[in-house]
Amino acid sequence: MRRLSSVLHFVSLATTLVLHGLTAQAVTFTSDTAISFTNTNYDGLDIVVTNCTLTVDGTHVFASLQVLNAGNLTHTYAPGGTLEDRRSITSEPQVLSTTNLATLSNANVVVSSIVVQDLAGLATYTNGVDYLTGVDTNGMTTLLLTTNSAIADGSTNLVSYDVLDTPVAAGLSLTVTRDVTVAQGGKINADNKGYGPGAGPGAGTSSGAPLSGSGGGHGGNGGKSAALNTNGVSYDSIQQPTLLGSGGGSGYAGVGGAGGGRITLVVGGTMRVDGSVTANGADGVHERSGGGSGGSIWLSARTFTGNGVISANGGAGEPAQGGGGGGGRISLWYNTNGFSGISFARGGGGYAYGGAGTIYTRVNSQSTGQVLVDNAGVVGASTPLSSDEAFDLTVRGGAVISPVGSGTFQELSLGNLLVASNAWINMSGQQTSLTVSGNATIQSGGGIIADGGGYAGGQGLGAGKVDPIAYTGGGGGYGGVRWDGRSLGDERVVRSRLWRLALWVSRLTARVG
Repeated sequence: MRRLSSVLHFVSLATTLVLHGLTAQAVTFTSDTAISFTNTNYDGLDIVVTNCTLTVDGTHVFASLQVLNAGNLTHTYAPGGTLEDRRSITSEPQVLSTTNLATLSNANVVVSSIVVQDLAGLATYTNGVDYLTGVDTNGMTTLLLTTNSAIADGSTNLVSYDVLDTPVAAGLSLTVTRDVTVAQGGKINADNKGYGPGAGPGAGTSSGAPLSGSGGGHGGNGGKSAALNTNGVSYDSIQQPTLLGSGGGSGYAGVGGAGGGRITLVVGGTMRVDGSVTANGADGVHERSGGGSGGSIWLSARTFTGNGVISANGGAGEPAQGGGGGGGRISLWYNTNGFSGISFARGGGGYAYGGAGTIYTRVNSQSTGQVLVDNAGVVGASTPLSSDEAFDLTVRGGAVISPVGSGTFQELSLGNLLVASNAWINMSGQQTSLTVSGNATIQSGGGIIADGGGYAGGQGLGAGKVDPIAYTGGGGGYGGVRWDGRSLGDERVVRSRLWRLALWVSRLTARVG
C-alpha cells in the first residue's frame, strides 16, 4: 500500500508538472499585438486571441491556435504585395581615408540611415561635410573622407546603417501542429489586405471621360466599367492559391478598392470554423471606381468542421459606373469533412458584375478534387478555367466559365460536369475542347455556348463572297452550301444588275458612235 501510495503521488506530481509546463507554453493576447516575419518568440507555442487584433506576418509555426469571441487574426496591408525586410548593422569598423574608398560589408544599404562615429562613440560625423557616400562597380556603398573632414585620415571609425534584404510576400502563412479553433464571434480576417488600388496581376484599368475603373480580377475576371474598358484578369492556382487579390481601377473622383489578402493554414489536427475566415476585396467608394478582387484562402487539415463562414468575395464597383471585382480563390483540403457552414467566392456588383471565383475541395487521400464556380445568381464577367487535374466541376448561380489553354488551343478535361440553370460554359474560342470522362449534366436554363466563336467575317474555308456589281455579301457555308450574296428571288439585286448592265452598254455604244 505504501508503494502504491508513493506511485500515485509520483504520477500526480508528474501530471501537475506536465500540465504546468503546457500552461506555461500558452500565450493569450488580449491587446492589439503585431508579430513580424522576423519575430520567432511565439513559434512553437499555444496561441489564444481574444478581444483584440493579432497581426502576424510571414511564415510561423504554432502548437495550437484559438481565435475566440471578438478576437481577430490578420496580416499587414502591403499595397505593393511585399513587406520591406529592413535590418540594422551596428558599429561596423571601417578605416576611412581621403584617397582609398572604404566599402561597407553589406549590399542594399539605405544611405540616409548611415551614421559614422569615432571608436569611442562620442563624436558623430556629418555626411557631405566629413565624408562622401558613393557606389562602386559592384553596387556596394562606399565612404570617402573630404579634404576638410574632422575625421583623422586613416583612422578607424564605427559605421552603423540599415540594409534592405529581399522583400517578404505579404500574407498570413501558418503551420499549426495541433488544432485550430475559430469560435463564434472570432475571425481570421484578411479583407482589403491585398494589392492596393490599380495594382496586382489582375489590376483593374481606368479609361473614358469621365474616368471610370473596371474591377480587379483573381479567381474570376473583373467586371467592366461604364467606359467598357479592359477588366482585370484571372490568375493564381485553383488547387493551391497563395496570391493576394488585385485592386480595382480608379474613377475620376479617386482610386478603386484594394484586393483581398492571403490566408494559408496547414493544420495537423482539427480545424473548426464557427466564426469566419475571410479575404474579401474592398468596394470602390470613389465615384466610378472599380472594386478589388477577392483574395486567397487555402486551408489544409486532418478534420475540417464547424458552421461558420469562409469567403473571398470581390468588392463592389461604385454604383452604377464602376466595375465589380472578381471573386477570389478558396481551397479546402482534409481527411474528413464535417463543415456545415457556407463558402462564397462571388464577384462584386457594379456596372458589370465581377466573375465568380473558384472553391476547390479535396480529400487528401484522393488524386482529384471538386471545383464549384457560383456567382450567387448574378451573371457577370467570365471565370477562365484551366487545370492539369481532371476535377469534378459544378457551375451554377449565374457563373460563366471559359476554358483556357496555351496559344490558340483551349482545352479543359474534367471528371464529372454539372451545369445548373442560369450557368454557362462559353466555348467561343476557335479551337476549344471540353472533355468529360464521367457524367455531364446540363440542366434546363443552363448551357454550353459557342455563338459567334468561329472565323471572322470573310474568313474560313466556307467564307461568303462579295458581289462586285451589287456590292452584296454572301453567307458563309459549312454543313450547308453558301450562296454568293444574291438570292434568285431578290428583285432588288436583279434590277441593280440589269441597270448596271444597261449603263455599261450605253457607255460602250457612245464610244463606238
